[in-house]
Amino acid sequence: MKKIVLTLALLGVMTMARAQSVETFLDRYKTLVEQVEASDSISEEQRDNFKNMYKELTDEYHATYKKQMNNDQLELYMEYRTRYRRHFAREKAEVIGERLDSAGTHAWRGVKKAGSKASGVLKGIFRRNKK
Repeated sequence: MKKIVLTLALLGVMTMARAQSVETFLDRYKTLVEQVEASDSISEEQRDNFKNMYKELTDEYHATYKKQMNNDQLELYMEYRTRYRRHFAREKAEVIGERLDSAGTHAWRGVKKAGSKASGVLKGIFRRNKK
C-alpha cells in the first residue's frame, strides 16, 4: 500500500514538474512575442537577437516540449508562433511591396519603349515612300 501511495505521489510530482517546464517554456515564448510586438521599429541588431531567440525556442520545442504539450498548451504555442511570424511577415511584405512598385515603374518604362520600337518598325515596313 505504501508503495502505491509513494508511486502515485512521485507520478504527481513528475507531472507537475513537466507541466511547470512547459509553462516556463510558453512564458519565455510569450515574452519574446510581446517584445517583438512592443517594438515600433526594430534595428538590425534587435532583429538578429529576436531571430536567434526564436530559433532557440523552436529547436527546444521540437527537441523537448512537442511531445509533452497537451492540446491547450499546443494551441497557445501555435498562437505565439503565428503572432511572431505575422509581425515579421508584415515587415517583409512592406519591403517587397516597395520593390514591386519600383520594378513595376521600370517595367512600364520598358514596355513603353518596346512599344515605340515596334511602332517604328511597323511604320518603316508599311509606310510608302513619297517620291
